[in-house]
Amino acid sequence: MHDRNWERVAGYAGLAAVVLFVAPSFIGNGTMPKPSDSDSAFKSYLLAHHAYSMRLAWLTSLAAVLVLWLGAGIRTAIRRHDDHEASLASTVFSLFAVAAATLGISSAIGGGLSYKALANTSPSVVRVLTDVTTFMTTTFLGLVTAVAASMIAVAALSARAMPSYVGATSVAAAAVNLAGSLTIFTTRGFYSLEGAFAYVGLVVTMVWLISLSVALVRPSEATSPVMAPAMPTT
Repeated sequence: MHDRNWERVAGYAGLAAVVLFVAPSFIGNGTMPKPSDSDSAFKSYLLAHHAYSMRLAWLTSLAAVLVLWLGAGIRTAIRRHDDHEASLASTVFSLFAVAAATLGISSAIGGGLSYKALANTSPSVVRVLTDVTTFMTTTFLGLVTAVAASMIAVAALSARAMPSYVGATSVAAAAVNLAGSLTIFTTRGFYSLEGAFAYVGLVVTMVWLISLSVALVRPSEATSPVMAPAMPTT
């Protein structure tokens, strides 16, 4: 019963993380510079949206903590279903921890740049740091998410440690995030590191996180612990 309550709270933490990830889209981020814009355009954007940059850094940092909490709940749910899945559960949690750390580092870079140093930083350095954070959250984080989603898909569809709908959203999240990580090899257009394909990955990943959270808040019978067969009686 204690584990169920813990998983339920972790599920609510996951839903809160989704809200924090989506919220920056509605708090006045203005018009983002295009990949083809000059380095000066990126610096000018950050100077004009200082408050937004600081809010984004704070919201992302908090979301990273909640993602870690969600990962802990997923680990508990998988292990409760079947002790034989302990290694898979621990690996999934480790990937969630890496994802949370990546989000935290990227928000620290963005927040640290915007806090006070931005005005005296050259446009080229601003562009480099912007590209680094984009690479971290799109390419590296995309690969980590793809692996984590793949493992959860196995747990849901094969071991039935999670509901079947989690398996479906996990497969979709793995495919889209893997595709998103490959945008590093293109430099312009929809399917590029700074292109609009990132929004596709964001939407699919948010749906995946929601499905994981709902599975913890409202566990189905499919996630009931595996019971040993009863011994025949004479």
